Amino acid sequence: LVTLIDPKFKKRSELKRGDLIVQVNQKVVWKPGHIDKAFEKAKTEEKDFLLLLIERKGIFKFFLLSTD
Repeated sequence: LVTLIDPKFKKRSELKRGDLIVQVNQKVVWKPGHIDKAFEKAKTEEKDFLLLLIERKGIFKFFLLSTD
């Protein structure tokens, strides 16, 4: 569950407080550590983005999250 968004990333991300991150790169996540590991793996593999599936107010949406 997204509870805070770093102000320096706010303009670059479409995530909002209250969003539920369901998947990262098409893998189910349920702990913040899963997201951290996926982010670090993407950085190590020099990937530019993570693919997120989020639930917002009962609607599911895909977003790209920059690894910059």
